[in-house]
Amino acid sequence: MKRGLNRQIIVTEAIRMVEEQGYDRLSVRELAGRLGIKPASLYNHIEGIEDLAVSIAETVGERLEHELKCAVEGKGREDALRGAARAYLAFAAEHYQLYRALIRVPKADTERHRTVGAKSFACFMEILHGYGLDTKVEHNLVRMLRSFLHGFVELCESGYLTHTYGDRRDSFDFAIEEFIGLLRSYSKGRTER
Repeated sequence: MKRGLNRQIIVTEAIRMVEEQGYDRLSVRELAGRLGIKPASLYNHIEGIEDLAVSIAETVGERLEHELKCAVEGKGREDALRGAARAYLAFAAEHYQLYRALIRVPKADTERHRTVGAKSFACFMEILHGYGLDTKVEHNLVRMLRSFLHGFVELCESGYLTHTYGDRRDSFDFAIEEFIGLLRSYSKGRTER
């Protein structure tokens, strides 16, 4: 075992590898080579590729969560939603391969897996919670927003939304404003009951 090697060093190097080569190229063998050790030595610190993928997603989720918190600090709920949405899009565009690591965390029904997904979107859930919506409506709107943001990221990364109708940032802002309008209508309906 390489002296001084620990889980954090391994995860940090794995993140670097994902950024440089892409999420699909993540492998225990190549990671071990980058660290100057035998692949078997990695298993003294990680349980396997799935454990490593979740560890990467946890770290990326914390980074995204930090960016979102900075984007909403000191803002009212609508400006906070606008800021968080733009920060989410900017993070995903700048760190697309890491974003993929977060979105494609292996699916398993464990608390660790659920926490990764929830933490990366907790900021939006807090903002929507401030509208005082019915719980079912709130959950559906959170899912709608998450689907929109992820879909927009994927379409942009695939080269879509670049022609004919103007700047895609205008389309993004339009969609967020429409979503805010929807939130207002649900919130108003809730207070009128």
